[in-house]
Amino acid sequence: MSKPGKLVRDKIPDLIRSEGLEPIIHTASPDEYAERLLDKLREEVAELLDSDTDVEELTDIIEVVYARAELAGASRGATGSVPSRQGEVQWCLRRPARLVRKQAARPRLSGSRLIIWINGGFGAGKTSLAEELRRRLPGAVLFDPEYVGCILREWVPIPTGDFQDLPCWRELVIETALALRRHHAQTLLVPMSLLNDDYARQILGGLTERGEQILHVFLDLYAEVLRQRITERVMWPDHPERNQSAREFCFRNLDRAIAAAGRQPEETLTLRSDKMNSSQLADEILVLLRP
Repeated sequence: MSKPGKLVRDKIPDLIRSEGLEPIIHTASPDEYAERLLDKLREEVAELLDSDTDVEELTDIIEVVYARAELAGASRGATGSVPSRQGEVQWCLRRPARLVRKQAARPRLSGSRLIIWINGGFGAGKTSLAEELRRRLPGAVLFDPEYVGCILREWVPIPTGDFQDLPCWRELVIETALALRRHHAQTLLVPMSLLNDDYARQILGGLTERGEQILHVFLDLYAEVLRQRITERVMWPDHPERNQSAREFCFRNLDRAIAAAGRQPEETLTLRSDKMNSSQLADEILVLLRP
């Protein structure tokens, strides 16, 4: 399987926006940048071979070679210079599979009745964001479906250990969210990981089919940041064994969370919770709610 992502010119994000889509841009680390430069070199060579010695493709190849040489410590004077056909080049990293990809233009919301579902890995900052939104949205209600799972643990066996695998959990979450939104809240905030695509479609689709307006937010972040957050997370200070069990569960699902970020539907609002704090994330959401 090829590595996701490639380097693109600095004007590409603007071109993506001109298509009515939203670019998500990630700046590569030095090691990652070196690797992506080699990928870019292979891409440009392939384009040259298909173009019957196009001068523009040759220029692109030289630019990539110079960038790689400079990264290895060579100065521009040592490697020479070549004019860029687009002026000074600033390479950025596009990762369609996860961090940088085309995303649908930010959703247009109508009216004030809304369910904001905050998705993402365990430890991505979903509850913190929900609390911040509740603080800034008068009358908003926070519904945590994990409590539904905790109740079910008292009543029925969970063979897989994950209450989301219970059909009754998914059905109860839909019905509870509907009742809370219709009877108690103009805006319902739901911080809950839905990393199984089928479960996400069942729940979010079920709410939409019942007439609810959904803003689906996915909090994305680097795997190493998520791993550090899980390591430092303490949910039950007086119950170390329970904490360790929860931590192990989060670690088992870490790779699923990172992979899920690249599979979200285009209408999902993807935000980087390792680049923004809860207040900044809330700002990105609240701007969509303005008339």
